[in-house]
Amino acid sequence: MINQPKRMMKYFFYGIILLSFADLGSCKKSSADTINNNYSTVTGKWNYAEYYMGDGVSVINWQPVTPGKFIDLEANGTFSSNLAPFNTVVNFQLVDSAHIKFYEPSAQGSHLYFYSLSKNELQLSPAAPVCIEGCAQKFTR
Repeated sequence: MINQPKRMMKYFFYGIILLSFADLGSCKKSSADTINNNYSTVTGKWNYAEYYMGDGVSVINWQPVTPGKFIDLEANGTFSSNLAPFNTVVNFQLVDSAHIKFYEPSAQGSHLYFYSLSKNELQLSPAAPVCIEGCAQKFTR
């Protein structure tokens, strides 16, 4: 009879271990799944809506832009735009759930940006310290 509680504790311990492993594998999306979901969300034509460029003194206020500028991200990774500095970009790649890389033709280089998506809004901000006090572009569908 003394072995009965030890055996039950052993099975209980093994059950907890198994449940822990099952829980770890079932709840988290992989980064590849997140990137694939974002590709389907980010692709399409986006109209340039607003920008901000911080001056380090005042509160950041989004500024309106002249209409008619756009960026177009295709599902196959091609890119087109009539908005500088994006008008020389030919391809893009989602690096992870927060970074997008834009590629110039041939060996001219690439540009890494932070991106965020919310409903019908896309915000892009350079990852490199181009703007000391921060800057970003906002696009809408």
